[in-house]
Amino acid sequence: SKARYCIMAKHPKRRKQMRERPLRLKTTRKTADGKRRVKYISDPNACHRPVYAPSTSGPSSQSYPQEILNPPPQPLEEDPQPAPATKTPRYTAKKQREVDAWKEVRQQLFDISVGLSAPQTSTCSICREEEWVCLYRCLDCGPMATFCIECLRQQHRNSLHLPEVWKDDCFQPVTGICNLLRRDDHASCPWKSYYKEVRVFDNAGRQRFMTVQFCQCEAELCTLLRYGLWGASESPQTAFSVKLLEWLVALSHECHVSVEGFCNTVRWKNNLSLPEVNSLYRALVGEPISEFRHFMYKKTTLADLSPLMDDGTSCPACPKENG
Repeated sequence: SKARYCIMAKHPKRRKQMRERPLRLKTTRKTADGKRRVKYISDPNACHRPVYAPSTSGPSSQSYPQEILNPPPQPLEEDPQPAPATKTPRYTAKKQREVDAWKEVRQQLFDISVGLSAPQTSTCSICREEEWVCLYRCLDCGPMATFCIECLRQQHRNSLHLPEVWKDDCFQPVTGICNLLRRDDHASCPWKSYYKEVRVFDNAGRQRFMTVQFCQCEAELCTLLRYGLWGASESPQTAFSVKLLEWLVALSHECHVSVEGFCNTVRWKNNLSLPEVNSLYRALVGEPISEFRHFMYKKTTLADLSPLMDDGTSCPACPKENG
């Protein structure tokens, strides 16, 4: 704008055009014959264009209007009024109360969890006698289940639980008590019974060696199933807890978990060592888990137990007679 002003200031004919004149409003009106007529209307309330009076001494000594050189001070803007407080939604208030309630008991829960590492009582849960020398507990029976040695042996016959004893200011696992599986209902069988040591993976995936009583009247796999175990072969040297395999089958169906992923999950949940997890994985991979899946399917459908239970469902992967 300054350059344009300097150019117009050098031409005397254009100096008159720079005089002050009122602004005009342009209006357009359409007549009856379809023509448009343009009319300019002066606006007396509009601001007038200022007159620039340049100096003849040169561009460096140009004079500008006073309102440009010294603009009037702008009035200070008032502080905006604070927005009115909005009402907290009911759902947000409810969730905030829940979070605050958990914060109040967070430290108490941690203290109780640490305190459960020590005996809470010295009274046997069965005979109600005080035991100060050898106090046993079984977390598989319950967090407050404490026993003396006699009640522990009587309560854990044919059991896969792993009790613990308070020794050297900590609870240590005991493997010499619950290591025998014997059939009490098989005493009158005329067939000869025998004992065999079997490597067992219990409900927590822990590896243990247990002495199992077998009988010649039935297969060893059937006897293991009576104890809640699933054999790994026809003449089993290794067996798995049925509950452990049921957990594996359920996770594989619902979450598509592989056998390796399942073993790693058991490791982190039950604090197993890496050699124990590797042994569990090598024992599970193969035919035992496939046969157990088929066994669970037959138990679910019950088609082989009663023809009325058959709904016509067939496995699409199984071979058919007609291809």
